[in-house]
Amino acid sequence: MWFVISALAAPPDTAWRSDWYARPLLNGRLISVNGRSSAQASVGGEVGLTYDHADLTGSGEHVVRGRPDLVGRSRLQGNLLYGLASSSTGFGLRLGSFIGPTSKAVTYQIGPDLWADQYGSPTATDYHLPFGMGIDVMSLAIFHIDPSVTAQVGIIPGWAFMRSRQTGGIGPFHQLTGFAMVTVRAGGFSVNVGYQRQYNAAGVFDGLILSGGL
Repeated sequence: MWFVISALAAPPDTAWRSDWYARPLLNGRLISVNGRSSAQASVGGEVGLTYDHADLTGSGEHVVRGRPDLVGRSRLQGNLLYGLASSSTGFGLRLGSFIGPTSKAVTYQIGPDLWADQYGSPTATDYHLPFGMGIDVMSLAIFHIDPSVTAQVGIIPGWAFMRSRQTGGIGPFHQLTGFAMVTVRAGGFSVNVGYQRQYNAAGVFDGLILSGGL
């Protein structure tokens, strides 16, 4: 993708800038699947590249870089899941790239997200999600409330490649996720609290989100 290549090749005083990152992830969820309540914990990590574009003014040694008007990130994310009451296990992998306009008040990003996941077994007491692979389109709005506080609202339609995962969605989508979340950052650590609803092959998920990361 041309904007990633431009960001990687950019000298210090240029329109594109980029930064590699890696962080651990720790998540907890209280969920209801088709009306049946359960709790999950997950541990994982994420590596990726953030990049942004800003206009330049001036020339020579007096170049000034303005406020970014376009931001994005490309990331690889993986996690292991454990059902606290059911002892079910699972995993999730995601590879995606997202970009969009930004301002002081709000940022919007959209992009493709390839995934592979699995959870539980046919006899699980919480739910069973057979192994599948597919692609989502993430559409995310981020509201900048404070330098350390943001609110996020996302809609994520998706399509599964395996027939066993092509049921349970809405309309043309094999799965559909919507969420709202608040993120607080302090001392290099971030905490996310929010709500999520998802329609997929296992049924209808309603969940409270509590997660943290560096």
